[in-house]
Amino acid sequence: AEVRLSSDGLPDDDHRHIALPVRDRLKVLLAGGRFGAGPDQVATFYVEAALDPGLGTADRAAETSDSPRVATTVIPESRLVGQDLDRHDCIVLCDVPRLDRLEASRLARFVSAGGGLVIGMGNSVHTESWNRLLGQAGSGLLPARIGELVSADDPTQQAVVFDPGNYTHPLLEVFRGLDGNGLGTTVTLRYLGTTPLPGSQVALAFDSGDPAILVRRFGHGHVVMVTTSLDPRWTTWPVLSTSFPPMIHELVRYATSGRWSARNHLLGQPIIRPVGPQVTAGTLVAPDGSSLAMENPVAANTVPRIDPAQDPSQIPLPGTTARGRLVSDPLLVPGIYRLSLVPPAESIETYGVNLDTSESDLATAEGQTDRARLSGVDASIYTRWHDADAAAVFQEPGRPLSRLLLSILLGLLVVELAMAWKFPAGLVALGLLLAAGMLEVGGTAAVAVAVVAAAAVVVAGVAAVWGRRVLRNRYSRHRRHWERAG
Repeated sequence: AEVRLSSDGLPDDDHRHIALPVRDRLKVLLAGGRFGAGPDQVATFYVEAALDPGLGTADRAAETSDSPRVATTVIPESRLVGQDLDRHDCIVLCDVPRLDRLEASRLARFVSAGGGLVIGMGNSVHTESWNRLLGQAGSGLLPARIGELVSADDPTQQAVVFDPGNYTHPLLEVFRGLDGNGLGTTVTLRYLGTTPLPGSQVALAFDSGDPAILVRRFGHGHVVMVTTSLDPRWTTWPVLSTSFPPMIHELVRYATSGRWSARNHLLGQPIIRPVGPQVTAGTLVAPDGSSLAMENPVAANTVPRIDPAQDPSQIPLPGTTARGRLVSDPLLVPGIYRLSLVPPAESIETYGVNLDTSESDLATAEGQTDRARLSGVDASIYTRWHDADAAAVFQEPGRPLSRLLLSILLGLLVVELAMAWKFPAGLVALGLLLAAGMLEVGGTAAVAVAVVAAAAVVVAGVAAVWGRRVLRNRYSRHRRHWERAG
């Protein structure tokens, strides 16, 4: 798609391109354990019911046009390792005891590519394993370090309720202005204490001050962690609060909000497409119709060069095998690009490339100026608009027109003095001054300075000879006068 604005002084940024695949529904994978024999004693039951209100109805299979916008797939946590995660938009883990290293690395790669991850706590969660594999020392997915269980069964603790504050976080925007939305009356008896990690945000807290929902950006995707359970064992939220179904939808929506951000780039950035070893190459078609070839280094039995500072999500995690990726050259033309994979995929992928709009802000700069930021850089600085195709007179910063005119005026004064004394000497000084001016305009400032210095030496020498002769003539005149007088 392309969006255009009315023309202004900067026409290059008056249109934007965006690549946004259209989906009729989100695909959500639910993984969790069972804590009883009943159908509602599965950790994922209430989340599935919130996402798919038609669950268990007689006409569920006959739904067509009224089908839900979210398609759920429920599996036990033991089958998570065998799932193709890329087929889903969001993964919800409900009271999953632990993950092995392979599962943690696959989840990290899924989220970094734009997928969403929602994590709910419970009795079965092994906090030490989660912190080790998904915390700062592991894949880095967790937005907080998981601590001890906080329970109302402890005489020193009491039940808590949600404190939405001013509903400032985007997750809570749907509840803003709705009296009796149910958040402030939801009672929670147990939750896991957490310590937020750098880069994370607390979207919702308890009235005790402890985080209830934490979020963080990971690559192109988002991770959402709920510190209490998503079933009735720790809280009344799923069964007694009207806020539970809309909040579950908001959690999934927020987690998947970066799903297609990897399809949109800025000028100068390459397109990076993670692929499996079976994909050998790709063809990228630019907006002008030209084709760019992309190869998979893994398929070609070569090792890809990875820059950790530019794309940390592409680094293979411990215990995993490296996946291939297609990398294009830096893109220099804005527009929609189309990528075809070899062997052919089900569809052609589109990518949007735009100018960086941060350079279009014409507001007055505050703080450090551009001149200070360019200190030590060999660059021209202009304080007034000029035609870039026209020849520039001043190519160096800090050389205004008034300074050159003042130098010419002083030079002409010296020439005038020299001509008043002896006309040939003045002509020599004038010639040197004109040569210096031409060199200055041409940009060779160092040579101009040398010529001016030479002119100054010539004039000074001539002035010294002239002064000595004048003094000698005056002394001779006075001497002859006194000799005649006496």
